[in-house]
Amino acid sequence: NQKPADWLVLNADQKSAREFAANAPGHVMWFSRTQRIEGTYLLDDDIVQQSGQQTTLIASRKDVQLLGDHNIENVLAAASLSLLAGVAPEQIRAALKAFAPVPHRLELIRELNGVRYVNDTTSTAPAATIAALKAIGANIILIIGGADKGLDFEALGRSASMRAKHIVMLDGEAYYRLDDMIRYGGGGGKIAGRFYSLVDAVYKSYELAQPGDTVLLSPGCASFGMFKNEFERGEQFREIVNGLST
Repeated sequence: NQKPADWLVLNADQKSAREFAANAPGHVMWFSRTQRIEGTYLLDDDIVQQSGQQTTLIASRKDVQLLGDHNIENVLAAASLSLLAGVAPEQIRAALKAFAPVPHRLELIRELNGVRYVNDTTSTAPAATIAALKAIGANIILIIGGADKGLDFEALGRSASMRAKHIVMLDGEAYYRLDDMIRYGGGGGKIAGRFYSLVDAVYKSYELAQPGDTVLLSPGCASFGMFKNEFERGEQFREIVNGLST
């Protein structure tokens, strides 16, 4: 339904998106997290827009309050659309600085003694926790476990084993299956214990964490049994973390 004067914004890093360009009846603006292009891209830690020989700084990566490379791609796409709509780079930068993450979804609660505490309680399935681990990247103390929804934990066991420094396991129906899959994935030595309350799990994570680490609540399981729902789990996590002292 696009016309010759319309614009299509595409991810240059994604093969399927690149294939759309050949059929675009209008103009195409590209964005990329991994390469320099004519369009909007990430240059080291800067978000820039390239138009011919002109490079315009839009924002710095540190202006983005969202975690994960996928959210940098979201920012690049949104910045591209905003520029096409006539929004000035300084307005985009101000909006990024003011934009708060959605509660309970990779939500940075605080940084204490060089350690980040991230609330991802809405990750109630293995795939969501795998995505959270990829978003954080490394140096993770993972709080995991809860009610069993009968989902396959094998991929989560491998991912947790590979990416987490320590794995703090919550008591719940899923405990034994999760424990088996983490050990099967090679991470048995990273398991820091089984904890019967979130308070104890957070305190253990606090003891284990070193500057540069991230304590990540991303259970991969439902919350029932220990909590009313995942939001109560996240609120309790926030309260406990904010009560930690130096």
